[in-house]
Amino acid sequence: MHLQRIVLPSGKVTWTAYGGDAVIPVIRDFVTYLEARHYAPRTVSHYARHVVRLGNYLAALGKNFREITATDLDRFIPAVATSGRKLDVQTATVIPLRPEHVEVSASLHNQILFGIKAFYACLKIRGPAALFGTAERPRAYAPDAYQPFLAHVAARKPRR
Repeated sequence: MHLQRIVLPSGKVTWTAYGGDAVIPVIRDFVTYLEARHYAPRTVSHYARHVVRLGNYLAALGKNFREITATDLDRFIPAVATSGRKLDVQTATVIPLRPEHVEVSASLHNQILFGIKAFYACLKIRGPAALFGTAERPRAYAPDAYQPFLAHVAARKPRR
């Protein structure tokens, strides 16, 4: 998954995410949601970048956005801090026996947290079509299966 900057003929800058040859509609809709709510252009780019990184991290774990757990999020934030732009399978799957405390700046921690919180809030507003690709939920998934994760993220407090 990659984030691409797009400059429209009007001069307005927007963002989209693509994987392979296709645009990823969930992230494109998220960017549209942020722009419709008049978020600052830099905020839109940072939030979209963090969601793309989360998608790459989850893909390395063999998961997608609807299968995320609180543990995945807890490991994602330090992984962003240690690996920077490169989140690969090794970064995602190697768990050290004696984990070193990774100090993440409060601003980066909050930015990642608020970006992911906004992403899942957008999915909640859009309904099941955003996550499952159809208006009907598959039988294998309980209604609002990602809601406990959304509540967990919403309960987190920003750092100072």
